[in-house]
Amino acid sequence: TYHEAGHTLVSYLCGEKPTFVTNISRSNFGGDMLHEIDDQRTTFTKQELLDRICCALAGRVAELIVYGDEQGMTTGASSDLKNANGIAVEIVNRYAMNGSLVRLDRSVYGDEVGKMMYVQVEKILTEQFERAKTLIVKNRQKL
Repeated sequence: TYHEAGHTLVSYLCGEKPTFVTNISRSNFGGDMLHEIDDQRTTFTKQELLDRICCALAGRVAELIVYGDEQGMTTGASSDLKNANGIAVEIVNRYAMNGSLVRLDRSVYGDEVGKMMYVQVEKILTEQFERAKTLIVKNRQKL
């Protein structure tokens, strides 16, 4: 499917070769693409995390590009969106990679910080969605 092809293409363009790709449905998934996994690795750069978000959003982007806004907007991207959101929250909250040394933790600082987190997470996701779109449009023939 174009969904899995989007993940695969963007992963490759971001410098990480996928180790496994299938478009055969398994359990609740319509397909799957796995990144290279290094069990010994415990640290990632901000760019590597942004690449993971970009790749996660690339399935939805590919479907939108190929099928348009109506047919390309499916529930198939639900776990990808959850994954991308989780990484973005970690960038802002856990790793303080948002341009500040302060970890934005809503449970500690309250609702105002929650609103700030939301804005920063949304910005990260939007930027990576647009990045995935640019990469796929530029490499449409490879898709």
